[in-house]
Amino acid sequence: MAPPGLAIVLLSQRGVATAQAAQPQSVYFDLRPYLRGDLPYTHAVTLVAALGEALRLLGAEGASARAARHVLLGRMARAAGDAIGIPPLASREFASPTVTAFAAPDGIKVADLRAAARAEGAVIAGGQGEWKGRVFRIGHVGAVQPLDLLGALGALEVALATLGYRAADGSGVRAALAVWQDERPIQGGNPA
Repeated sequence: MAPPGLAIVLLSQRGVATAQAAQPQSVYFDLRPYLRGDLPYTHAVTLVAALGEALRLLGAEGASARAARHVLLGRMARAAGDAIGIPPLASREFASPTVTAFAAPDGIKVADLRAAARAEGAVIAGGQGEWKGRVFRIGHVGAVQPLDLLGALGALEVALATLGYRAADGSGVRAALAVWQDERPIQGGNPA
C-alpha cells in the first residue's frame, strides 16, 4: 500500500562479508557506507513513513484477513469479467489474488478502453511486454476494498458501453456484488 520507490535490502552474515569485500563499480550499489551506519544519501523520508503506515494498517487488519480480502476481490473481478463476456486470462487455479488480466473485446483497443475508464474515474492498467495493447488489468491489492472494486468495475462497464460493447449492461457489477454478498454474514435488519 506504500508508494513505489523504496529498495529494502536484507543480508545474511555471509552477504555482509561479501558486500564489505566488494569493489562496486557504482556508488549506487556500494552497501559499505550503510553497513558502517552511514547514510550517504538523503533517504526518502516520506516513503519510509508511508511504509510504516502501510505496515500499521496491515497489523490492524491482520495478515490472514488481508489475504482473504484479496482472494475475495479477485473472485469479484473474475465474476464481473465472466458476466460481461470477457473472461480472465488466467484459469481459476492460477488466478492471482492481487490483479486480474482480461483480453480486450474484439474491436476495442486497450488504449481507448483505458482512456474511457479514466474519464469515468477509474485507472485500469495495460498489459506489459508481449501483452501490451492486448490486455488490460484490474488491480485489487493493498487498501482496495470491495466498494472500491465495484466502483472500478462500474467505470469499466460504462467505458466498454461508451466504446460500443453491448454486453456492458451492469451485469458485471451485479455479478461482483453477488460474490461479495455471498461472503458477508447476514446481520439482522429488515427481512424484506
